[in-house]
Amino acid sequence: AAPVGGVPTLDLAQGRVEAVDQAKRQLVIAGRTVGWHPTQLRVVGPGGHGTSGPSALRKGSKIRFALDPASQAVDHHLVALLVESTQ
Repeated sequence: AAPVGGVPTLDLAQGRVEAVDQAKRQLVIAGRTVGWHPTQLRVVGPGGHGTSGPSALRKGSKIRFALDPASQAVDHHLVALLVESTQ
């Protein structure tokens, strides 16, 4: 994402959660496994309501998500996640 005022912006992609592994802090989205940092991930529920964090994620949830632009290309992790629907 292009920096705004020197700060990278986040681009939201859309997907559906195919699998969730809370113990490993990983989601599978479109066949790709992505992780999240336990304190950096921000999760927003349907309608903009807060959730209980990654524990609210379920297989089949329709989401929009952003990967950390500062992380290495092969080791991106989620930093923002908007849950649009849980099924």
